[in-house]
Amino acid sequence: MVLVIPIDMDSKNRKIRIMEKEKNVWELIKSNHFEEASIVADEQYSLTKDISILNNKVFALLQLQRYSDVIELCDTIIHKTDGETDVDFILSGIAFWALDNKSKAIEYWTKGEKAKYADIAGGIDVLIFQYFASVKLNDDKLLLTVKKKMKKLLKNKIATNFYGLQGNYLLDEITETELYSSVTMTNILRERQLCCLDFVLGIKKLESSNLDFYKKKLTDCISYGANAYLEHFFYLAKVELNMGSL
Repeated sequence: MVLVIPIDMDSKNRKIRIMEKEKNVWELIKSNHFEEASIVADEQYSLTKDISILNNKVFALLQLQRYSDVIELCDTIIHKTDGETDVDFILSGIAFWALDNKSKAIEYWTKGEKAKYADIAGGIDVLIFQYFASVKLNDDKLLLTVKKKMKKLLKNKIATNFYGLQGNYLLDEITETELYSSVTMTNILRERQLCCLDFVLGIKKLESSNLDFYKKKLTDCISYGANAYLEHFFYLAKVELNMGSL
């Protein structure tokens, strides 16, 4: 006797539909359908338990300015992955900054230094966020500490790419022109790097109290559209512009 197990076709078809939609979650984000992307990500994660789906959802939540949800979700990811990537600490820090909890933002950006996986310059991003905070809050002690960390990191050969050169620029070791010349000519990646560059240039202008130019650079930073949605500086630039405290 052959045992026939009935198949719930409605359930199966629903799963297929959700899986097909998930393939387009990032496309939904790129096309500014953030609420739909968030919902689809939830549906798909319930089926697959794939952490990368939650990573996408964080970006959708940032776009929706649901900062408390960003923090909660990032903490979930950090717990599930044992904090292996600095991205989750960075994005959570941005959300804390948006909620005017500056000390917690700095705490998370500092914790990000201990993550196993960082950016391709070996961890310059978390230091740039701390540099920004020190300048914004006029915290000379933090600034001195961050500069020391940057100098140590930049001795590593892997930090000689564009991303590492951002640190060299903040330390006044290269000029703005030299930083610009390191930006790739590859179209999509170029816009992502220009997004980063504009934010870093803005930090230096903020440091010299040139608030008008700082605001201009933040505006430039978010001007590249969907190609820059993966860049963390994009979201902090939006937060700063929305806070209206420039």
